[in-house]
Amino acid sequence: LNGVFQNSNFYGDEYKLGAEYGFDNTLFIRGGYDLLPELDADNDIYGLTAGFGVKYNMGGVDLKLDYAYREVKFFDANHVFTVGLGF
Repeated sequence: LNGVFQNSNFYGDEYKLGAEYGFDNTLFIRGGYDLLPELDADNDIYGLTAGFGVKYNMGGVDLKLDYAYREVKFFDANHVFTVGLGF
């Protein structure tokens, strides 16, 4: 579980909540939500975030594949794909 509070002089206070579940250090499921209670609903453009990841060890090198989704109010949702190598 994770929580973040961010204060800004030029924007409303942000509360970010998230969670990750890892199975056998190989499969990961993630979710989160952004809250902006001081702003009206039109200025709060982000909401639900979700994703998953896979880590596979290939003889001393970790291959990581991740996918993330972020809900956006006025535009299409964000889809992020990541590939990583760890030595």
